[in-house]
Amino acid sequence: MSVPIVPEQIERFPAKPASFGERLLAKLVDYAVVNVFSTVVFALWIYLQAVGISGVSMIAGLVSVMGVFWVLYQSLLTMARRQTLGYYLTGLHVVSEKDEAMSIGFRRSFVRSLLDLVFYILTGYLIGLADYIPIAVTKSKRALHDHITGTRVVSDSRAQYGLVAASLAGSVVFVFVMTFCVFRPLLMESLYMPTPSMAPTIPVNGSVVLNKIAYITHPPRRGDIVAFDIPESASSYFPPDIGHNYIKRIVGLPGDEITMTGGHVYLYSEGRTQILPEPNIVDRYTGDVPTAHGDNGPDDWFTRRRSSLSHKAGRWWITVPPSEYFVLGDNRNDSNDSHVWGFLPRTSINGRITMMFMPQIRDL
Repeated sequence: MSVPIVPEQIERFPAKPASFGERLLAKLVDYAVVNVFSTVVFALWIYLQAVGISGVSMIAGLVSVMGVFWVLYQSLLTMARRQTLGYYLTGLHVVSEKDEAMSIGFRRSFVRSLLDLVFYILTGYLIGLADYIPIAVTKSKRALHDHITGTRVVSDSRAQYGLVAASLAGSVVFVFVMTFCVFRPLLMESLYMPTPSMAPTIPVNGSVVLNKIAYITHPPRRGDIVAFDIPESASSYFPPDIGHNYIKRIVGLPGDEITMTGGHVYLYSEGRTQILPEPNIVDRYTGDVPTAHGDNGPDDWFTRRRSSLSHKAGRWWITVPPSEYFVLGDNRNDSNDSHVWGFLPRTSINGRITMMFMPQIRDL
């Protein structure tokens, strides 16, 4: 159903087609709007990871949310005002190819916005290049999605370039501040694995996501892979240039009684001994932790601090102190971890490694 407009309104839509530069400028403003929205969605993704939802499975869902926002943002504003925010600031209007006084309606606005998104996905981030090439090289100056939906974009030569510059600069500043003042120091960080100590779970030079708010709702759990600062008590066991975001897996929780022998980790609880299931471990530790008589020499941390040891069921056991954890690398025979330097204080843990994104994408 067409919606007539008064002559004064028709004068706002002259026949002058919008140029490639004007369309590009308007698109950049609209991308800035989407980038601000995407930043908020990204913060939601970090929180959902923290409460235990799979990060990989959420990616498709959150990308879909951003796609729906893009389509609805464009189609609703185009139907209601013939302008998105970018078009408004650059003085552009979406009109019907045949009758500028005719509303293009929601259905045509929706299809037009959906095609714009599809071309954007297929041809890359920079303005959906294949879609916009006809604007630069044809006399009609219409994009592919304009041709398909019977619309065109005209200019009223009333661009507000100051507001355009302010909106673009504002979005850049917002994303920069959120990234480097909020996300990176407070919420999440990308790390890489420089050693084979977590292989094969995390290969050498593998890139992972550290979620810094993973433990706001619950304490660290057995099996979690965590990043931590090297505790002061263990600093002598590490090179001086390594101290931040070391990566290991939690094996022992506060109060646990643990021993390692025959390549397995054993837990002692309520008079029973059980083997800790570790299907991810390939190269198992060949020694015993703790040793019964300190025959590993001066670097046998536990036999030099016998207060954490007890003897029962024919074995020596380590008792993990309150607010501390026993952490091991998955590559047990090539890992500098708790079996060498002792317990990890809770205060040293920076967060949980939730997923790997290189060389493959998967949850951890």
